[in-house]
Parts: sequence; structure tokens; C-alpha cells
Amino acid sequence: MTKDFTVKAFGEALDLSRVSIWRMIKEDQLHAYKVRNSVRIPFGELSRLQQENKIQPATEVDHEH
Repeated sequence: MTKDFTVKAFGEALDLSRVSIWRMIKEDQLHAYKVRNSVRIPFGELSRLQQENKIQPATEVDHEH
């Protein structure tokens, strides 16, 4: 079983601050859940963010601008 991320560990995985991670949770850009006083981010959120924010190769139309 894969463990879910803490806010700190998720931030470290993406080289983002804890404040940025909390902002993403608050703005509903990142799914998280709470168990007692501990917030966890599902392991699958990392790959979901990577796929949703994937940079697409430039097309010829993009080069004209």
C-alpha cells in the first residue's frame, strides 16, 4: 500500500512551499483529507497534477506569435 503525502512531503516532491500547497487545497486545485489533526494528500494527486499541467509541444501557429 502506498502512503499518502503530508503537506510538507507533497511540497518537497514538487519543490513548492507549504503555503503554496495550502493555497492549492483552499482553491480546490488539490484534493486532500483530514484525519484527526493531520492533513493528507492522496498519492495519486501528484500524477494527476503532472498530467493536467503538462506542457504541450509548440505548434507552428504558436511560433508565429
